[in-house]
Amino acid sequence: EKGNSETLVYIKRPESHSASTSDRTYTISAVGSQGTKIRIYRYNPATGVCELIKNEAVIGASGLYSTVVDLTSASNVFMVTAEKGTTSQVVRIDINKIQKSTIEKLRNITVSIRNFFE
Repeated sequence: EKGNSETLVYIKRPESHSASTSDRTYTISAVGSQGTKIRIYRYNPATGVCELIKNEAVIGASGLYSTVVDLTSASNVFMVTAEKGTTSQVVRIDINKIQKSTIEKLRNITVSIRNFFE
């Protein structure tokens, strides 16, 4: 489901609606109008169902929303739902969890390429 709006909330982090990290958690943040109700769901590929992981929160006067989600697998799919009155929006967010050893390998490759050009 997509909802009937694309302007109820604006996802600030991750900016491109996808990200990679080696951390066990990730902070999702958004801005929206006061009174907008936000819920976070995690997609479970084993069941094909989105499960509620963050109960409803209401955006306050600041217009800011932020929550920390656990990254339980290498590929994490979250659905951010926003509702205000009869208007609704659903935004998919993909967060990939990278092992720290992979990051070290990538750093080593970068150093090797730099050395090649110097």
